[in-house]
Amino acid sequence: MDFSSAKFSLNGAPPALLPDILHLPGRVVRQSCCVTVEELATGGYTGPYTIPEVSETQTFDWDSSSLSFVVRDKTAEELNKRKIPRDRKVRQWLKSQLESSLHPTIAVADLAPYYKDKLVDYYFELHALYYSSGYLTYSDIPQKPDCKYQTKSEAQTAYDAVFEIEEDVLKLQYETFGFCSVDPELQPFFKVKSGWVASESYSSSKFESDQYGHSLIAF
Repeated sequence: MDFSSAKFSLNGAPPALLPDILHLPGRVVRQSCCVTVEELATGGYTGPYTIPEVSETQTFDWDSSSLSFVVRDKTAEELNKRKIPRDRKVRQWLKSQLESSLHPTIAVADLAPYYKDKLVDYYFELHALYYSSGYLTYSDIPQKPDCKYQTKSEAQTAYDAVFEIEEDVLKLQYETFGFCSVDPELQPFFKVKSGWVASESYSSSKFESDQYGHSLIAF
């Protein structure tokens, strides 16, 4: 039988591939591709053995007394050894991000205010991760913010268009309730127009967001 790719234990040692040429008792010479289990047994071989299938958190040891593999859970040290290379790669990526500019193509001065604030928060999260003590994986990295308006000019143009359409509504909200419902990305551009009369009945505990989920600008 062909056992050239099979693993056998010799006198209780961990299973390994057979040598190509086997010198057995009685001056018997065999090749690993043409030998029987009975012939191998005369030379102190047992097997063949199949390597156990294990999960990422398991491993196996060879038990020479029972001539078998024993599956067990990995120790904390063994698990950490697996985590170290991945953790190192994640921290290298974090370091490269922290050393880069806030945005790869847009100057900080040209970023839309809301988008810039979100990017700053994101980079502070990366900074905290980089200096954290636990083992990191790529799933620990927060999602990078993605806003509708990334440049200040885009956001300003969008706000001007919205204000032109909703000026009467915003005026009514301001004078009646003391707040205005504006897209958070556009709120930094909001200014109370001259002539608007502020309401005195607004309660900050009553209003937090509008029907669209936009946070409200209170006065």
